[in-house]
Amino acid sequence: MGCQYTFTTGTDPIVPGTTDTGNHTDDGDTFIALPFSFQLYDQTFNGVNVNSNGRLDFVCINEPHGYLSACLPAPPNVCPYDYTIFGLWTDYGTDIVGEGCSNFASGCGIFTSVSGSAPNRIFNIEWRAVYFADHNQTANFEIRLYENDPNKRFDFVFGTVQSGSDQLYVSGVQGPNNAFTQDFCDANPPAAGSRTYTCPGGTPIPTATTIWWWGEAGQRHLHTMRLRSNRWTEPTGHIRSATNRYLLNENANIDKYMWLSCRPLP
Repeated sequence: MGCQYTFTTGTDPIVPGTTDTGNHTDDGDTFIALPFSFQLYDQTFNGVNVNSNGRLDFVCINEPHGYLSACLPAPPNVCPYDYTIFGLWTDYGTDIVGEGCSNFASGCGIFTSVSGSAPNRIFNIEWRAVYFADHNQTANFEIRLYENDPNKRFDFVFGTVQSGSDQLYVSGVQGPNNAFTQDFCDANPPAAGSRTYTCPGGTPIPTATTIWWWGEAGQRHLHTMRLRSNRWTEPTGHIRSATNRYLLNENANIDKYMWLSCRPLP
């Protein structure tokens, strides 16, 4: 696992989402690509399943029956809740037209936006929902993922969250082997405010790596590769796709040489 998440409280506002993820459903997930790699505990992800019931399911789609919230560590449903961020887990609907959803100009759904510029962007994921048990009561909250943060930071921002669920309100994060950090597990919704979660330690996502490469005549060369928008870029501007964390066995011309193999410098 490598680290343990802790959190602090704050008063940050919601940064509105502007892109509709297409999640308009009851008890369902929608896969979205992340604009940058994000590390949760000891794993790095390039995409996530946004869930109508207030979760980010990084590994497994825990539906159906994912509306049955539980205090952390949550017992398995379809699969274990390993690598799950519980922004505000309870039983919502993002598929309702009218009723409480008319309080949102966009209607209900899950919406995203990006703040800042690389390599320090923030990916905002905003829920605008009503409750399955009461379509007139609304919940508005957000999860924010941070690019290249050495402490694997993410935030929760609770906006206006009315009561109306017949399930528990649960907020926190769960990793492998029932590792977890829980803010609350309560019958009542949270007040407006924010939480900042960090997990110091473990292995950070690299933004650069030094490699040897061998030319077609056997020459050995030294380069520093830098990670830009999830792609490794060589100083002369040649771009190679990232394979996990290091570029391996790439066959492409670079100037007058052929890349026969690349490996991290010992």
